[in-house]
Amino acid sequence: MHEINWTWCPHVAAHEITRNFLISQARLQKARQTLEAYGRDLDDLLEASTDLPFTDLLEADSGQLEIYIDGLYNRPPKHGPSAQSNITRITGTRLSLATIRRRIGTARRFLLRWGLATPGMLALAR
Repeated sequence: MHEINWTWCPHVAAHEITRNFLISQARLQKARQTLEAYGRDLDDLLEASTDLPFTDLLEADSGQLEIYIDGLYNRPPKHGPSAQSNITRITGTRLSLATIRRRIGTARRFLLRWGLATPGMLALAR
């Protein structure tokens, strides 16, 4: 099992359920880069939902996931060379489509793993 560096996903580390999800993925022998991506993705979801108490996020309906997905398409990246405000991708978003899809997939995987997903949420996250 790979050691998890919690410094790159502090929101995940702060909650037992999200922390256990990442640990379970490490026990499944996911690659270190995959664990880091899952950690960043879940951290992004938690950070985007800071206006909700964590327990409300876990019980959120498909509307909350729709807001998160819309936000992925309509916000600039936090860092990196593409974080420059004058650069917009051909797709019209500043996050790459691969990053958006991965973040949605990670949210879906997390919700499925802990039995928190409703049918409507799963349909949105495809």
